[in-house]
Amino acid sequence: MFNLETAAEVAAYFLSKNGGSMDKVKLNKLMYLAERECILSYGTPLTDDLMFSHDLGPILENSDTFFRNGPKNTYEQEVWSKWFKAPDKDSVELSLNTKDFGEDFQDKFNNLFRAARRIMDKIYTEYGSKSHNEVISLTHSAKVCPEWGRPVHHVEHKITIENLCSCHGKTVQETKEIIDSIEANREMSQAMEELANYGRI
Repeated sequence: MFNLETAAEVAAYFLSKNGGSMDKVKLNKLMYLAERECILSYGTPLTDDLMFSHDLGPILENSDTFFRNGPKNTYEQEVWSKWFKAPDKDSVELSLNTKDFGEDFQDKFNNLFRAARRIMDKIYTEYGSKSHNEVISLTHSAKVCPEWGRPVHHVEHKITIENLCSCHGKTVQETKEIIDSIEANREMSQAMEELANYGRI
């Protein structure tokens, strides 16, 4: 189940390392790479977003829609306004000045576990200095994203966990364990949400 609040934190984390802003396409690529690495390394997605092969490379579907189109309802507006300035056509910019918070700024990322932050640090170190076009080119390459397939007639298609694992050398048993772990996390998240909703009644 896609977690918008975590997706916003992932985006904000990358932005905080990039001077506070980044173009939308590059941001989504970094988020995708972090999501993928968390799944392959820990069997736990960061945001549980849908992964798709797009003309511009692999993307996180819900995150792409959110950052490309801006908030569409009250809940999305609340999430957006917590972290970001008013929607811009080409880029996303933090509304918070990271320098004002110093080390305390890191404490604001309540939904990001330490291992996820280490992965995002690694992804940013490797790709953060790349240009928009360089990141797109790299995520089109079989070396970086073997799971990506060029859409036929510009129709994007889903990247399944099975395909992702297969393309990155996971065995059938390892793939099953990852899928089981993801399903268990989804069930736990669903149960916690139901409990939270029950408490609001």
